[in-house]
Amino acid sequence: MERYGVGSWIFGRMIDRFISPEYKPAKSLDEKIRIISTIPLVRGVELMYPSDFQGHPPEIVRDKLRDQNLEIRL
Repeated sequence: MERYGVGSWIFGRMIDRFISPEYKPAKSLDEKIRIISTIPLVRGVELMYPSDFQGHPPEIVRDKLRDQNLEIRL
């Protein structure tokens, strides 16, 4: 079975010099993980440091991913 991974950044605000802050609302890590877990064949998540870890120790982030049948992809 094929398995894919996605970057968490695509589900966030995606602000850069070409995209205004109003383009997409910010999402919490929990919201991003929940959305990612609904995508067929996706099992891996590329997390962004430090933004995805704000207020979340690495162990908690790992547990959140495992709860949704996801893992950190390197």
